[in-house]
Amino acid sequence: MMRVKPLITLFLLVSIFGMISCNSDSSTTTYELSSDATVKKLLLSKNDSVTTQLDKVFFTIDQANGLIYNADSLPVTTKLKKKLLTEITFSSASKCIVYMGSDSLNYTKTDSVDFRLPVKLKVTASDGVTVKWYDVKLNIHKQVPDSLQWHKVSDEAWPVAYSKNRLVESGSELLAYLKTTSGFALYTASKSNPALWSSASLTDFPDNIDVYSITAFKNRIYAVTTNNQLWISETGRSWSKLPVNGAFYAIYGSVSDNQSVDRLIVLQKNDGVFQLLSSTDGNTFAVCYSGTLPDDFPVRGFASINHSAFSKNRLTLIGGVDKNNALLNTVHQIQWTNSGFLCAFNMNNSNSFAAREGATALYYNDKMILTGGKIADGTVSRLVYSSIENGISWQLPKLSLPFPASFEVSAYASVYVDANSWIWLFGGVKSSGATKNEIWRGRVNRLGFVK
Repeated sequence: MMRVKPLITLFLLVSIFGMISCNSDSSTTTYELSSDATVKKLLLSKNDSVTTQLDKVFFTIDQANGLIYNADSLPVTTKLKKKLLTEITFSSASKCIVYMGSDSLNYTKTDSVDFRLPVKLKVTASDGVTVKWYDVKLNIHKQVPDSLQWHKVSDEAWPVAYSKNRLVESGSELLAYLKTTSGFALYTASKSNPALWSSASLTDFPDNIDVYSITAFKNRIYAVTTNNQLWISETGRSWSKLPVNGAFYAIYGSVSDNQSVDRLIVLQKNDGVFQLLSSTDGNTFAVCYSGTLPDDFPVRGFASINHSAFSKNRLTLIGGVDKNNALLNTVHQIQWTNSGFLCAFNMNNSNSFAAREGATALYYNDKMILTGGKIADGTVSRLVYSSIENGISWQLPKLSLPFPASFEVSAYASVYVDANSWIWLFGGVKSSGATKNEIWRGRVNRLGFVK
């Protein structure tokens, strides 16, 4: 029995030592300080003396580039007369210094920031090592966003006197056809530079062409003559008569059918009856509407707009002259539905604008715009109308769309909208009957804002 006691004592010592070691390990806690130095949110407090709904301004935080900004700029009327109470959210243990020009402050939960000066944030994470910088911009419009500003680009679009002009788009080119005292002339320009025009050859162009009927379709150019023939050009330079039967009176433009196939719409007269015809290839035509066209359907002098609404492409015809030579203030709209061809006749039941021919019309900034055109007293209308209801009703816009005082309005002006949302206006006929040869362009301010 004497030999067993040392073994028992040794076992007890080992057990006690092991218990002490376990207790020591479990009582050790390690804390890792955060390296998060990002700003989570920035808010402004309400201050109606600066602008309304200031507290609703949404700020974008670009973490990659260290930018904080309001993508939706404040109204142009916003006046920053003092510092703005600002709430900045970041990790609770972090530290933020706000630099305003040469001044700075150690930011607390809310502080007043002077956005009239360049504003920078320096956020230091709770680890004391990680630092992130931000540039803060409070964007304010310098222009009324929905105002359309015009300016003159050139006093001379084309270096030749003319009585009629018609501009069409073809591929990457703009083609301008001019009726001059010595015949017809063709000038071309790149769509990327509509202010620079060059003379081009024009062969086999019929002397009795209706200049205002010239229309582009699938990179070919079409026109009707005063003796009701249909002519075509593959390049816009060399022309030939299209070998199709019938008397053609007008070319209205193109519209996509219910299978998304583009169709050229023309007016033909057969046995004394006007009919609408369409063509998918520009060579063969078939009747798409054989019913009786209303007396107020235009045969010349109309303006047209091609646009899409509610998943349907539409061709809208505005104003013009009817078969009895009466001026029109009608709006007709051609489209294809799942049931086939449809023409909504005379949608302008409110007679919201005066009857006219040679108006300028376009779809722009999510609305139809109508201006110019010769009215019943022989003058050219200076008013600008818009429609957000696809031509059903028209209003004089509340925001600034009219032209400057130096702009002399015209009928039968040519219009082109480029890839940067600039509206280009070329030439036309003034109230006096003389033609103008100026180039003007305008754009709704917000469409030119840098995002």
